[in-house]
Parts: sequence; C-alpha cells; structure tokens
Amino acid sequence: MKKTPHTVLGYEPVIRGTTVTRILEHHVPHCVVICDDVAEKEGVTKADVITLLHARRPALRIIVITKDQSLGNLSFLKENAVNDVLETLDELPEILDDPMSASVIEDRIAAIIAAQEAAAEAEHEQEIAEAQTEHIPVDLSFPAVSAISFDMDSVQRIEEPEPKIIEKLTIGIAQLQHHNGCTHTAFELAALLKEKKVPVCIVLADNQTFHNLAVFHKLDPETSKEGLKVSGVIVYPFEKLEMAKQNYDCTICDFSFLREEHRKAYEAMNEKIMLCSAAEWDIATTMNFINYVDDISVRKITYYFPRVSRKKFIGINKQLLKAGCIAYRLHTSPDWISPCAENIGVYYQLIGKHRLNNVKPEKSRRLFRK
Repeated sequence: MKKTPHTVLGYEPVIRGTTVTRILEHHVPHCVVICDDVAEKEGVTKADVITLLHARRPALRIIVITKDQSLGNLSFLKENAVNDVLETLDELPEILDDPMSASVIEDRIAAIIAAQEAAAEAEHEQEIAEAQTEHIPVDLSFPAVSAISFDMDSVQRIEEPEPKIIEKLTIGIAQLQHHNGCTHTAFELAALLKEKKVPVCIVLADNQTFHNLAVFHKLDPETSKEGLKVSGVIVYPFEKLEMAKQNYDCTICDFSFLREEHRKAYEAMNEKIMLCSAAEWDIATTMNFINYVDDISVRKITYYFPRVSRKKFIGINKQLLKAGCIAYRLHTSPDWISPCAENIGVYYQLIGKHRLNNVKPEKSRRLFRK
C-alpha cells in the first residue's frame, strides 16, 4: 500500500456476523480487499461476505487474493462481479489504480474448461479403446446385449462433422432406479450451460423434490411455482414445462424415476439421458429396459453410469456397444455448481452436437467448442 496514494480506512482480522455491517456502515470504503488467510468465525465465510457485499453494494469494488484458482471459485467470483482476482498480496499495488477487466477472469475460466474438456475427452477415448480390446468377464446374459453376432474389432464411433442447428434444446434426464443422481446431473448441466451464457432452466417432474428445494431456501412452495433461483439457475415445477420450453434456449427436465405418465414427455426431448446403476442387483433393470423397450428409442438414449469403477464400466460398456447403445461413466462432483473435469467432457459429448439458432441468424452459436 505504500506505493499508492490510497488510504486504508480499516482492517478486519476476523470475519464474523457483523463484518459486512462494519464494512458498509463504519468503514464505508470504495474498495474492499479480501485475503485467503483471514480468519472465519460464527459460521460466516469469506464467500458469504462477498455475496452480501455485492448484493448490498453492487458498485463496490472487491479485490480477492486467493490461491484457489479453480473453476468453481473463479465462477463464483465472476458471478459476484469480482474481476480483480490475485494470487499474492504483492500484486495489489499495481492493480489498485488499474483494475482488471472482466475478460481476464473469463479467459481464465475458458482456459480451465478447455483443459478439462480435452482431458475428459482423452480419458473417454481411452475407455472406448479398452472396451474394444480388453476381455473382462461380465455376466450380462440378456438377449439385447449377448445374442447378437458381433465383432468388437469392427466397432466404429460415428461422429457428426457438424452440429445440428436447433431453435430450442430440451434435455430429459431420467433413471430406472432411485437415487442415481438425476437432479445433481441436471444442475451440473445447467451450471455448465449458464457458464456458456446459454439461457437455461431446470424443470423438476417430482413435485416433492421441488417442494423440498423451496423449503430449504426458506421460500413458500406455492409462490415458488412461478420459478425459484438457485445459484443463478431458474427452477420450475413440472406444470411449467411448456412455458419453459418456449422461454429458454435450453430446458433441462429432471424426470427422476421414469414414471409411465411422464414417458411421453421424456421421449419428446431432443436429448435423453438415462442414469443407471452398475450395482449387481440393479444392472438387470437396465438390460431389461434395453431389451424390451422399442428398439429405436432405447438407442436414442445416452446412458450415464455414476459411482462405478473404470474397470467395471469398461466391461458393461463392452456389452452396451454390442447393443448399439452409447454410455458414459460419471464421476463425483462435490459441488454441482462446479462439475468435475471428467463430467464436463461427458456433457460436452451430448450438448456439443447442437447449435442454437438465435433470433438473429448471425448470432447462432455452438454450445461447446470442439
């Protein structure tokens, strides 16, 4: 600070419940610097302070000094209009009079996403290659996956050279067993699309899930039916599905456990995802679904397997390839706001097939880069 004409109005060594009030009403600064090493007490975090400062004083300049340059943290800071993100205190004097532009943090985020997509794509290609060459015994004796005369060496992945142009994209996510992560996957996809600046919303087919979400955020469930916002993502109940499809470029419908009354709406989605369990007591449900549901429709579904080892997934995927089905392995993302690198690559494979056609043709954009 000695190198600048700026005056230090105050210093808060600890973050607690009164910190935001002290900053805004006692210190009244034009700029706040928040460091990684500041202590936190009373359950109040640095993220809480940043969110509250931005909400109460949108024009206040916030500078954050942090070693955490992860996608999740940078996205959070960007959402709260924090452009000045430094790694060391030594960088502070030179940017006090020369603020960093929003494009700097956007470029960092884009670079992280690009690296994650490349790494995840490489891993998936390796899994496909291993599924074609490794011989892992898997007992899946169902006609749809075992009674086909098939040469594994002849399998070829068919890639579309150009994305399909589409006015509105709808994605349906369902599961054949409970608790496979439909809602988590829906929010991860929405967070990723939101980061790509695509107008996106989520529709929850399960009314209880929507009710629980509203209650958790201390909102009235009835009033919230007009839409509630969770970390910047708008969420609607199933009754608003048609409205959502009209008003958003991308609508993600979480069907949860696929019920008969929702099957028609699920089949009408542009992209259909089926969350599947790889557990020995559940895999038969997936294979029976592939075997007894209409041959064409099951092959238009992308199958996601969470909570499965690489070795076990390769064995299952070998059989699904025989049935002409596309499957991916999902990894665990601790926070849906920041999908892990592996999952970003998986979602890219699904969404990258489409190009949204905006109102103005010259504004058409591909959802993901190749």
